Amino acid sequence: MSFSTTLINFYLDARGLDKAAIGVFHATSQLGGLVVLLPALLLFRWMGRRRALVFGAAWAALMRIITVLPVPVPIMLLAEGASGVGSVLYGFASVSLLADATTTRNRAGVFGVVDGLRTLLMFVGSVIAGVGPEFAAWVLRVEAQSAESYRAVLLAAFVLRLLTTGALLRLVQVAKGDQALPEVNPMRYVNVRELLAQRPGIYALAVPFAALWLAESLFITFVTLFLRERLHLGDAVVGSVVGGGTLLGALGALTMPIAARRWGEANVLRAMMVFGALVLGALSQASAPLWGIGLVLTFAAFFQGTAALYRALAVNLARREEYFILSTAMAAAGNVGPTFGPLIGGWVLAQHGFSALFMLASGLMFAALLTFGLALPLLRLPALLSRSAPPPAQRPQTLRE
Repeated sequence: MSFSTTLINFYLDARGLDKAAIGVFHATSQLGGLVVLLPALLLFRWMGRRRALVFGAAWAALMRIITVLPVPVPIMLLAEGASGVGSVLYGFASVSLLADATTTRNRAGVFGVVDGLRTLLMFVGSVIAGVGPEFAAWVLRVEAQSAESYRAVLLAAFVLRLLTTGALLRLVQVAKGDQALPEVNPMRYVNVRELLAQRPGIYALAVPFAALWLAESLFITFVTLFLRERLHLGDAVVGSVVGGGTLLGALGALTMPIAARRWGEANVLRAMMVFGALVLGALSQASAPLWGIGLVLTFAAFFQGTAALYRALAVNLARREEYFILSTAMAAAGNVGPTFGPLIGGWVLAQHGFSALFMLASGLMFAALLTFGLALPLLRLPALLSRSAPPPAQRPQTLRE
């Protein structure tokens, strides 16, 4: 992931794609995820979480390999769109496994640790990716900023990603023993009509989550171009900045749950949304390298922790039978940003420049804050009694199940 985040825009630029086309490329994988959301749910139900986790990771890696091969642009876009199927399956499986394997008390901490370790590894990858084109250019005897050098580095990273997906089979073992996590059919707990009627507020939380990821997608999709074109930084420095942002994001993901336990998850989330909007607004005016780098690192430092804390809050507010449909709603909301953000951002960037792009992202952070404040009161509404509720004598058995 870190290699793609650092170099894919430079590769697309070297192939001759303009900024609007780059936005279309980034949107296609997320659009693919939205289009196949329902089929992916059925496939997830048939495969089970463990196989969906492995298949999703392997399929996404295979499609990404095709995107960096010297194929026509339409095939490249189709492969990028098809990778969304794997991302959806992997996302469903990983969130479901983590939700069931944790408790309300430690869930925010575990989600933070997972995101923290992931971003820590992305720091290492980004630094390596930044110097990778120079090494590839020396080996292949081509220009460092050519499509060939970027392709060689990305292809090596994606092939390695594909080969290592087999490790997931050992990391996620088949459940055994009384304390093991059973492989259950998640659809068994879902009655969509009843759940929507009983707890509309829990699904309203998906709206600010979508606004958060829409703002983040504008930032993450084009920040490498901002660093090179507005701040005039080289590839190696861009890789170090992107890597430094992921490292700070790891620290934020680890420390934000501590702040949430002291001041409350909702209060910390409100503060982080305001802070993020202000940082993006300042970034829209930045042109000095040190100031711009500082703002980029600042936004990257807090967003991963904010996203992890938001997921933990949503799960904590949900009941056990709501986990699966809540994860579906949150996955769809999370895909809205990366799907439409690059399309909108590519057009805004091509027409109005980086200042307008980051001002739009700042406004979306404020929109997330507003909709979050409107969603929380809905959670206090009393749940309606289901017509199919079991009689009192049967309820203890249902709770145990």
